[in-house]
Amino acid sequence: MCELFGVNANKDVDVNFTWRGFVRKSELNPHGWGVGWYLMTINGNRAASIIKQPIPTYRSRIALMLPRLNIRSQIIMSHVRFATSGVSYLNTHPFVRRIWSVGQYDEWIFAHNGVLDGVEELPKRFKPLGTTDSEAAFCYIMENLEGIRTIKELFTKLYQLLNEVSNYGTLNILMSNGRYLFAYTHYPGKGMVLLKRHPPHRGSFKTP
Repeated sequence: MCELFGVNANKDVDVNFTWRGFVRKSELNPHGWGVGWYLMTINGNRAASIIKQPIPTYRSRIALMLPRLNIRSQIIMSHVRFATSGVSYLNTHPFVRRIWSVGQYDEWIFAHNGVLDGVEELPKRFKPLGTTDSEAAFCYIMENLEGIRTIKELFTKLYQLLNEVSNYGTLNILMSNGRYLFAYTHYPGKGMVLLKRHPPHRGSFKTP
């Protein structure tokens, strides 16, 4: 059931830094793949960029060519999907929404692994484009982060919202506004792992 991979670096890294090994996970998660990252625009804003398809990576020329495209960013998120609802582009992760928070508009990227029963019933102004529980949860979170005024308030509110959503089932989540990469897990038996790497990548360690 779905796999996530995220990178948060102190300088731009090539997407191949994450994609070269992760692409093989589509063999067990054949219902879609996607990569999200951020570009700096000419006016200094962080713009979300997404490439995704509702097919396995090994059938996608785009996925296989991705390492050659010289995509570079400090924040990169990858997802391969095992579907629990319809297989389509709109249901393929990651998802993107734009909201106003902490004094500016941010484009948020979101990817989820897990099952959330009933989360579609949560009240929200943002309407999902697809039919996944993942996007429904994302819309609810975005609804309640819009208008946040400070970084401290953003961190606190997001943690509260993810705790609330976790009551509906299992979730491993990666999400970002281009300034921070947030990770959250509530998935007994299938949590997330943090790997810290320091050039030249000696002395790396993992934490559950």
